[in-house]
Amino acid sequence: MVSSSKRDGVFIIALAGKLMGDDTNDFYQVIGQAATENIKSVVLDLKDVDWINSTGLGMIIAGSARVRDMGGTLKLAQPNDSISKVLTLNRLHQIFEIHPTIEAAIASFK
Repeated sequence: MVSSSKRDGVFIIALAGKLMGDDTNDFYQVIGQAATENIKSVVLDLKDVDWINSTGLGMIIAGSARVRDMGGTLKLAQPNDSISKVLTLNRLHQIFEIHPTIEAAIASFK
């Protein structure tokens, strides 16, 4: 499931459930909405993600590339312990800024 909101000029995309690539089109549509609104600061909220596979990781990486292509930055927030381990094992912590809370991620853009 993909939903979005805005706070303090930051576009927040919340993902939920199992990330296996099934929500790729919805995810890209939401990123397109950020581009349409010319919002360059994007946070991906992973708080409600229970599980992720390589296709889900690829979706996040491709989403980040789309945000970067529009001149923006995508940061990750609130991954649970198991998602944090997956991100670390795949060395994505070296690519993405990962924040413990949405508030910390938003503050990092200032």
